[in-house]
Amino acid sequence: MKVVVCRTNKKIFSIKVEKDVVKVTAFRKMTLEEIKQRVSDKREWINSRRKSFSKESCNAGKSRENNPDSVVAQMFCGKKCLLAGNTFEVVQTTESRCFLDGDKVCVPEKYYASKELRLKALRSFVKKLSLQNISTEVSKFGCFVSLCPTKIEFKNLSNGWLKCSNPRDRIITFDFRICQLPENLQRYLIVHAFCHFLYEGHDASFWNAVSNHIPQYRQYVEALAYYDFLKDI
Repeated sequence: MKVVVCRTNKKIFSIKVEKDVVKVTAFRKMTLEEIKQRVSDKREWINSRRKSFSKESCNAGKSRENNPDSVVAQMFCGKKCLLAGNTFEVVQTTESRCFLDGDKVCVPEKYYASKELRLKALRSFVKKLSLQNISTEVSKFGCFVSLCPTKIEFKNLSNGWLKCSNPRDRIITFDFRICQLPENLQRYLIVHAFCHFLYEGHDASFWNAVSNHIPQYRQYVEALAYYDFLKDI
């Protein structure tokens, strides 16, 4: 696996996986050992992304953006919306807020007329649903394992669906689009987050803890790669 490191004056760390190379952007004062450790911690995710490039299903999902008849293409123009792995039709409403009505997502008329405004309204609605629904599921799982996060955040993450915390901070940071994923993948991410309250890295002990709750977690790690197209909408 070829890794290319680009230094920056910004205090950031990001990983971008391409077909033949892994590009890392890191703060200029970060040591090489720190970079190696962070890349190692993300190895499972990196491997799943690399595999996705050779999978026809993932490639098809990406290419369908340019096919006006595809569901994915309609998602990119805000005419369809994915929620919990299910596709909802986006329609306009005279109401002043977005809401669900059966198998439809209703968007106010003032936003619906413009593609850009429609997509912006849908992003805000998706984030609101994640805040409501995922926070509830986090609370339920926390009660089950007798652990409690200090904070739950929903952000636009450039890498992955979850920003891993540590046993000291116990902060859970999800990508705000998490509610769009199928419920089994949502649960995997929640379990993954809580296991970091016990183990900081992604060593064997960490994955053993994950497998206690989700034995088939490897399948879920690979499945997540398919839904990366949602980050581009």
